[in-house]
Amino acid sequence: MVVALTLGTLSVAGVGLFFAVKARPRAPRVCRVCGTGVEGAGDLCASCRREAELETVRRATAERAERQRALTTIRNVINATRRRRSDGGSRRKPRTRNSSSENWPADPTRPF
Repeated sequence: MVVALTLGTLSVAGVGLFFAVKARPRAPRVCRVCGTGVEGAGDLCASCRREAELETVRRATAERAERQRALTTIRNVINATRRRRSDGGSRRKPRTRNSSSENWPADPTRPF
């Protein structure tokens, strides 16, 4: 008997709580950018959502272009280095003892 009364009381309290929460007035949903009313779920109205999507696309395009410029610069540096190495320009050529050379000291007893 006590168990039945306890279960009955709890079920009545649960149903009352359900209807109390359901009947509570909800806060109006407004766009967080422009403040207009928003129907349904979401924080942005349709026009602000579209603008945010366009901004995301613009940002992605700019990042892609920047990455492409960086890759082009790196490729140019690598190609220039390869060209120099294939021409022998980056390797030092041995000096010869030639008195007409400007880089070699006139006195052979002087060190480099």
